[in-house]
Amino acid sequence: MLRLCGSRVCAVSVLVSLAVGACNEPAVTTSSQEGSDGGVPGIANLRSIRVEPQSLSLTIDGETAQSQRYQAIGEFADGHTEDITDRVTWTISPASLGRFRDVSTLQTAGFGGQGTVFARSGTLLGTATVFVRISRRIVEADARGSDETVFRGPADAQIPVVLYPYDHVLLPPNLGTLDIQWLRGNSANVVFEVSLQNRVTDLRVYTGCRQVGSGCSYELGRTLWNQMAYSNLGNTDPVVITVRGTAGPGRPVGTSRPIHLKFALEDLRGGIYYWTAEQGVSGIYRIDLEKGRVEPYYLTTDAPRDHRGQQYCVGCHAISHAGDRLSLVLGGAHISDLVQLDVESRMRTLTRIDTTPGRPEVQRQFSNFQAYSADGNHFVSALRGKLRLVSALTGNDVIANIPTGGNATHPDWGRSGTYLVFTRYSDTHPTNIPNTEGDNTEIFIARGAIARMRWNGNAFEQLQVLVPERPGQNSYYPAVAPNDQYVVFNRVSGCRENNVLGECTAYDNPRARIMMVPISGGGEIDLVNINKRGPTDTRDDLTNSWPKFSPFRQAAPQGRTVMWLTFSSKRNYGLRLPNNTDRPQLWMAAITVGGEPTGGDPSSPPFWIPYQNLQTHNHIAQWTEQVIPILK
Repeated sequence: MLRLCGSRVCAVSVLVSLAVGACNEPAVTTSSQEGSDGGVPGIANLRSIRVEPQSLSLTIDGETAQSQRYQAIGEFADGHTEDITDRVTWTISPASLGRFRDVSTLQTAGFGGQGTVFARSGTLLGTATVFVRISRRIVEADARGSDETVFRGPADAQIPVVLYPYDHVLLPPNLGTLDIQWLRGNSANVVFEVSLQNRVTDLRVYTGCRQVGSGCSYELGRTLWNQMAYSNLGNTDPVVITVRGTAGPGRPVGTSRPIHLKFALEDLRGGIYYWTAEQGVSGIYRIDLEKGRVEPYYLTTDAPRDHRGQQYCVGCHAISHAGDRLSLVLGGAHISDLVQLDVESRMRTLTRIDTTPGRPEVQRQFSNFQAYSADGNHFVSALRGKLRLVSALTGNDVIANIPTGGNATHPDWGRSGTYLVFTRYSDTHPTNIPNTEGDNTEIFIARGAIARMRWNGNAFEQLQVLVPERPGQNSYYPAVAPNDQYVVFNRVSGCRENNVLGECTAYDNPRARIMMVPISGGGEIDLVNINKRGPTDTRDDLTNSWPKFSPFRQAAPQGRTVMWLTFSSKRNYGLRLPNNTDRPQLWMAAITVGGEPTGGDPSSPPFWIPYQNLQTHNHIAQWTEQVIPILK
């Protein structure tokens, strides 16, 4: 649900029962924020309104609402003043902070932040500033009797270490949960204080060690998460997480180093369709980001048999921006059959499975990768180094050979439909590609470049190479940002020139990093905050692969723009997935543009996308603007 806040569109959480505004700055120019007198004329001869108190701080202790009575003093044309409290209309912005009852009494609503109180008469406004702080103490059953007094012992040099979340991460407010993970510090520690603090927030949880691997965790539930996140929308003052541990009253107390969190101004919308490659559960799954749930969408057992008569796998999928069509490849790149589904019914609307007897297998292949047009009526297909434009309605070629200037694969067609980006590669390939009859060469390309073309509505034109081929380097898997100004892609560098499979190949390369380049060309940006190892990682090679953008741009403080990027990675998920070298999971990170220094890193550290199965291999998080319910 959206509402206007000044000149900006602000998100309202679908996860909380109150209308929670996403703008913490006071706004005084928009009638939707100021309330309305319903056409009632203003007070005659009134010249100005003064609101008392002019500045106020309130603290919500636990879940108990606070009340404050306001007074409006009117100054009239003849110079006299009088109390007009009961003759004006009272409102507050943002609405998440509370509501007025008994005419002029503000009652808080359970969320913190800075806001503006308005007293209105006709077109005249009086304003006052209000600041609401939330304070809660939660004592879990395994720490019964604990409070601040337990942690008054001497300082302990053996301190807890927070391993997740990453420091300085930016999170969407509707993430819904956060799993805080830490090491005990002193092995004798049995009770912990998890503290979340800033000017708006004073939340403390007392808990025992809920064992996760060699450490402990505490998962913030939805209620506590919402109170923290929606009280800090766009707040430049980060929430600071610290964990204190002790063995009991009077015993040494270790305090962790701080971890800083910030929250975006708007909810994350849309959904993600991803591919799981795991025996017995292989298929396409989807995460509804607005409803906070994951579900299997189309498993290998749901699919038709490929042209070999097998049900081997479904993957390398693409989904239309509107979320109504999904195409997927059967059997991997040596099979390359294609099925397109109507997302709502999961019925096949297009099937390209060639079972012609005696036909060479390489001639049966149809597509390895797809990317949909803005309206979803066409897709670009990649096969054997050639891109072609295909009708999503008939499966027939509209443009049989897009003029890419060389071998091309990995298409991505931006949300606006203006730009098509792809990997252009030489015909120099690894010498030991698995021989599986069909042509799967483009899966293992070892020296790629990033190129783009413009779509004029009838043809692709204006070919430009953004990242050239270079010796010892492979650039591949590009994706267009939703603002049409950037392209992200994978890069592997420092490869030997013998092209042995595994050195520079695009397939499952552990040295893959995520890079970004302006779509007009120019300096390439290493997204260091995304690529660097986390606190529990022991290596730099994390297989950061298949970057994909959310289709939405979001407002950020100081007039900047946030874009959300997903990717698969074999990094450790704190203590829940340690020593991870073979199980890719989906991660997300914010990229904030519109103010970073030239050549600077606009990315924030990543976070693990909730609701995934930690036991499966998850790939290619394709975004859609909406998750369409499945017809039962």
